[in-house]
Parts: sequence; C-alpha cells; structure tokens
Amino acid sequence: MVTDFPSLLKKAAAGEEAYMQQLIMCFAENILSKIEQEQTHLYLKKIGTHDAFYLRAIFYERGYGVKADAEMAFLLMREAAAKGSGKATYQVGHYYLEGKGIERNYANALMWLERAVGSPYYVAAAMYDLGRMYDNGWGVDKDPEQAKVWYEKAVEKGYRILI
Repeated sequence: MVTDFPSLLKKAAAGEEAYMQQLIMCFAENILSKIEQEQTHLYLKKIGTHDAFYLRAIFYERGYGVKADAEMAFLLMREAAAKGSGKATYQVGHYYLEGKGIERNYANALMWLERAVGSPYYVAAAMYDLGRMYDNGWGVDKDPEQAKVWYEKAVEKGYRILI
C-alpha cells in the first residue's frame, strides 16, 4: 500500500524520475486500488504535461489501469515528445522502428532516434537502435562500419549489449 499516494502522484506527474518509476511499479505490482488507478488517469489527463502524457502512454502500452492499447500509447507518446519529453522522443523512434502501435516506418524511426541522441534521456538506447538500423539496412544503406560506430557509442554511454 502506498502511504502518501497524492504526493507520489504529484511528484511523478511533475517529472521526478524516482517517483515516476515508483508509480509505474505500483501499477505493475497491482498495489494501487481501483480508485487510485482511476484518480491517476484522471489527474494525468487533467494536467497535460509532457511527463503526464509519457506516463499515460506507458500505462496504455502495458494495460495499467486501462485496457492495453498500443495505438493510444503511441499517440500519447508522440504528444509527450511534441511537448518536449526526451524520453518520449526515444520511445516514438523505437515505436516506429518496431511497428508498435503504428505501422513500421524506418524513415520516421531514423528521424526520431537521431533527435533522441541529442536528448539527455535514453541516448544509449537510441544509439543502439541506430546501430541496428545501419547493421540491417533498415531505412538506410546497410553500413556495418556506421553500425559499429553507433554500437560503440551506445556502449560508451552505458548500453549493455547481451551476447
């Protein structure tokens, strides 16, 4: 049980990363009551910040407190990115790359992932995905050397590639 749910919700919606992760975990572990889940969705919808859109997208992607809806998750994530969320910028690129909630589109994936590389969030993951694109020739000319450059940059930024 969450002892101070209103505070957790406000801090998560304000973009405090630890509280965002805690709120996501509360949904994942089914700790929140149905009323708290409904309050979360209503509050996030009401305030409309990029962090609120990001959290709503995660909830729709994973079916936390709502029916899972990949298309709605994509639309909310794109809105979060448009409002300035660096995390969402990466996610939009990844959604386009994987075809999650939207038709796969490598040109759009490339554009969003290149934007994400310049943000403070998910830079290593964006670099890794760019490496995959060049490695496989997805929307770009196949270029093993360029792929290697992106993979190495991803590792330098802390990305762990499991072999």
